[in-house]
Amino acid sequence: MGTGCGIGAILAAAQCRDVVGVDVNPIAVEAAAANASRNGVGDRITFRQSDVFDAVDGRFDLILFDPPYRWYKARDLLELSTADENYGVLTRFLGHLRDHLAPGGRAMLQFATSGDIDYLYALIDAAGLQKEVVASEDLGSEDLTVTYFVFRLTP
Repeated sequence: MGTGCGIGAILAAAQCRDVVGVDVNPIAVEAAAANASRNGVGDRITFRQSDVFDAVDGRFDLILFDPPYRWYKARDLLELSTADENYGVLTRFLGHLRDHLAPGGRAMLQFATSGDIDYLYALIDAAGLQKEVVASEDLGSEDLTVTYFVFRLTP
């Protein structure tokens, strides 16, 4: 979800038979497909343009998502990778995640304290999902430190 340059899908294809990568940005979808071909896994990844799950059918064992952390309106297509007005994309993703997870499936979601982490927790709870922090790291300086998290989400 939000495949960007395709790195997550490319890495997943090293271990998985079938991978789907989606992004709202058509330029990102094109770049991701080219990168997958260059890395010899283009035949195992289907890339498509999609706003969250709009063009995604089926259920998956693993869904990766690195959503935009900022809650303001994106000014252009490029800024959609960092800005999500009122967390609408994140809300839709979490609200429909159960519908797209296979039995025993999970999602890995990245987020940071530069975004509204308490709001993220509220959205996860409202969706009835379980969360577990599987990785975290503090980055910054003595003036500003941001904590980055990877969460495992399960129904």
